[in-house]
Amino acid sequence: MKKPSNYQNQNQKLIARLVSFIDTALKNFTSSDDYLEQYVNNSEANENTLTSALRYYLDIRSRAELSAILLFGSQEQQKSSNSGKGSKRTVDIAIKTAHSKGYWIYCLEAKWIDANDYVTTNTGAIKRFKKCEHGLSSENPNNAIPLVENGIVAYIKTDIAHINFLSKINSNIKKLANQYHLKKDKFGLNWQKAEILTANPPSQSNKYISQHVRIDNSNLILHHFWVEVDIP
Repeated sequence: MKKPSNYQNQNQKLIARLVSFIDTALKNFTSSDDYLEQYVNNSEANENTLTSALRYYLDIRSRAELSAILLFGSQEQQKSSNSGKGSKRTVDIAIKTAHSKGYWIYCLEAKWIDANDYVTTNTGAIKRFKKCEHGLSSENPNNAIPLVENGIVAYIKTDIAHINFLSKINSNIKKLANQYHLKKDKFGLNWQKAEILTANPPSQSNKYISQHVRIDNSNLILHHFWVEVDIP
């Protein structure tokens, strides 16, 4: 049996470059041909086609801007770790390199932003990472480890104030912490007030970071990339 991959933890410089690349690339996503052709000019456009355009855009752009060869997979299967006991999930974008021996090094979940759905509920983005349903290095739980760093791309309607969503999301996290600091919620998770999103760097209003402890007690860092898009 293969040993679980710890490639991400051994390549922090690459992960830092990848996070910086995603942050920079997203600033030009809505002016790209991929966005216009697959989303804006698509009469059947939805969240899935938007994410498909994003995956293709990041994949092609990374080849020109990063020295490492990165492969951006779409709707890749994820299973909970043995301690997570979550049902099978797919993650929107999973990234691996030519040297990571088939293992994912970073996972991205992408979705329209909603103050409630962003944090918890069955489809909650943060909840899925905390519960080991997303952010694993392999679809095989026997070979997978929870990746320390992962990301969430949040689509936000153009001209909507980011601060309103940030305030609501952090308020929800604080409410969960008040209720489930010691006891577990219905998903088996504990919550802490320290898990709120903070601007990273402080001057930015579209890039945030949060730190969590997963259901298996492993550490989790989430990079939150908020990108303004039009609703078709």
